[in-house]
Amino acid sequence: MKKYWIAIFITISLLAGVVIWSLRRGKKVDLTAYKQSKEAADEMAGRVLNYTAPKSKIFDLITMNFYEGFDLDTYQDTFPVYSDSSTLFSAEMRPGNIGIAKEMISRYDKIVSEASQIHRVPRILIYGIMLAEHERSVSLKQAESYSRPGSKYIGLMQISATTANDSLSRNITYKKLSQAQIDLFTKKGIIKGTGENAVVNVTNSHLRTADLNIHAGAEYLSRHINSWGIFQPEKLVVSYNQGEGALKRDGLTKATAAKVYEFYKGKNSGQIAQVKGYLLKILGKHGACDILFNDLGIKD
Repeated sequence: MKKYWIAIFITISLLAGVVIWSLRRGKKVDLTAYKQSKEAADEMAGRVLNYTAPKSKIFDLITMNFYEGFDLDTYQDTFPVYSDSSTLFSAEMRPGNIGIAKEMISRYDKIVSEASQIHRVPRILIYGIMLAEHERSVSLKQAESYSRPGSKYIGLMQISATTANDSLSRNITYKKLSQAQIDLFTKKGIIKGTGENAVVNVTNSHLRTADLNIHAGAEYLSRHINSWGIFQPEKLVVSYNQGEGALKRDGLTKATAAKVYEFYKGKNSGQIAQVKGYLLKILGKHGACDILFNDLGIKD
């Protein structure tokens, strides 16, 4: 019996070693004659990042025809999207959160602006995630490499190496990435090798640097924009927080913003319950986007 358990232990250890070895090597991708698909190129070109809309508008819908198919009529064109507030983003906490947001912009705007342009993701969404994810007990400098105890999520955008690797490798496989994105991650050592021998390998060490953490998070946001469109931030927020299968699991892929919020608002326990708080942190009254848009003028 003892030999039996020793054999099982050795087998499990070997399997675990293989998994760890494979993760460290990264995910193999084929970059032979890589070219972004026309559908993905058109979708990215159609996103509005620099616009001249009235203050009451987030995006200039008048000059934007690409997203006609999305349910724009139910989308509220001002922040906050929801009237409720989360504990961290109340009226009382607003001055302190404005201060954190100002420091973020001062410290990281060069990186965020680059990520916004390359990944075609609005700065307000990148900063919104960063502000909502920031652990108030640590400084921004500490936040660059911070992981909550026992958590695999790292840094300013609280993204894991598994998520970053999966997003990048899938987007390469389905030819969703632009050449600018391929070039960026190659230059930064995330994509290594060429042709059919190329490998995507985002490590925890990579994600502990502000630069790569923000780019990995922005690429992941870009993936969700590709799925839901830029005018449905509530679905982007849920997907970023819960994974891209969450909305399908919860039957909300075609739901309006109000229905998405109402669904999660009514849940009182488990992982689903935390989504309401996350939505409010980013899109609610006194939330991250409310502060960024109305107090600090981040509108792109």
